Amino acid sequence: MTRLTSRTPTVVRSAAAAIAAALTAATAAATITATAADAATAVAIHKVSCNSLTLTVYYNNSGQIDRECFAGLGTIKVTIPDAIRFSTGVNTGSLKASASGVMRTISFQAGWTIALGPPSEITSIDIIHN
Repeated sequence: MTRLTSRTPTVVRSAAAAIAAALTAATAAATITATAADAATAVAIHKVSCNSLTLTVYYNNSGQIDRECFAGLGTIKVTIPDAIRFSTGVNTGSLKASASGVMRTISFQAGWTIALGPPSEITSIDIIHN
């Protein structure tokens, strides 16, 4: 049989403090893991197969309309000559287009289709939200 002494409550409090500290550490570790997982799901902007969700740039390719499509987040430098329009899919951001020596930054939101006027060269795309 264990004999209780005046030291017993201290041991119990120490054990309770250790359990509380372990739970706090576990919660912090779970939060850091969740944050890292969220960051890992953000994929850098890259070329993809075209669909209704992508940023799609339409351009004149030797008399035929062709397209390049992008998904992800961030900025990508591109060279897409003779671009005539683009549709944004689910993306929000901006792109840089040059026509007749004038560089323009065109901001866009999800669900838009924008005609570029005179054919333009797209030089960069920045997607900030999708």
